[in-house]
Amino acid sequence: AKNKITVSVKPYPVININAPKYVCFGDKAILEASGANSYIWQNDETLTGKRLTETPEKGKSYSVKGTSNGCTSEANVYVDVNPLPYVWITGEESLCYGDNTTLSANGATTYLWSTRQLGEHITVTPTDTFKTTAYSVIGTDAFGCKNTDTFNITVHPLPNVRILGDNATCNGDATHLEAIGAKEYIWNTSEQGAHIYTIITANKTFTVEGTDEYGCKNTFDKTVTRK
Repeated sequence: AKNKITVSVKPYPVININAPKYVCFGDKAILEASGANSYIWQNDETLTGKRLTETPEKGKSYSVKGTSNGCTSEANVYVDVNPLPYVWITGEESLCYGDNTTLSANGATTYLWSTRQLGEHITVTPTDTFKTTAYSVIGTDAFGCKNTDTFNITVHPLPNVRILGDNATCNGDATHLEAIGAKEYIWNTSEQGAHIYTIITANKTFTVEGTDEYGCKNTFDKTVTRK
């Protein structure tokens, strides 16, 4: 009698790796293998299981061996790493109280500001004097990678401009007026400087505009009455 031997041919498992084509620098890449009963990742042979989580610093190839019914197959995948966009903000770093400035974000495709506004440009009017107001933006590039920048604005108070001198004088007398509180002055008489001398023949209002070392301006009015 002849003995019959049956040979069972087991198929090799078809291994697949579900992985992102790229990640942004600093983000985690999550890879998941399928198609077998057990797995060993060749990048780290001590790591078993269907899932691998890693934060690659540059583009990297990953390989996994999957085994089912004693048969082993291998699959490979490449994950690229995209750099973060270089995001920066331009605008006026120094403002006078009450002024505004337009801040512009650069280096990405879309932007979200700390003011919750969207878009490349925003107009801001910070009001806190003697301190720095910070504005930040998150820029996102075409690959979805994000980066941020912060822009500081210092707000200077307006100069406390005053005019010293007589409130009243006799008809035809000269009066001396002195502006204080700023660095440079221009009067409504077209004169410049802190001091002016004038003859009073009628009630007259004098206005001076003072400018401080930061370029901030303020005005003050004083009426001199003729006696």
